[in-house]
Amino acid sequence: LMIDTGSGPNIIKENFKPEGIKINYRKILKLNGINDYPVYTLGEIVLTFFELPVVFHIVSNDFPIPQSGILSNEFFKQTFSKIDY
Repeated sequence: LMIDTGSGPNIIKENFKPEGIKINYRKILKLNGINDYPVYTLGEIVLTFFELPVVFHIVSNDFPIPQSGILSNEFFKQTFSKIDY
């Protein structure tokens, strides 16, 4: 996963969704700024990190990043983590 503290939602490509995790297809986001046109998410899942539930929005596998997804500023808020460099 790529870290992007300027990104709003956490994102994961559909191929990297763990098996057995149900997608909430009613939670769709419109993402702007990645392309010249808006990209819509496919739904939402909740994964556990550090024993905390973290929301990820599913995008298609052709989403224009080489990584499997994005850990956004929302991840760091939800997990009470910070980047210190």
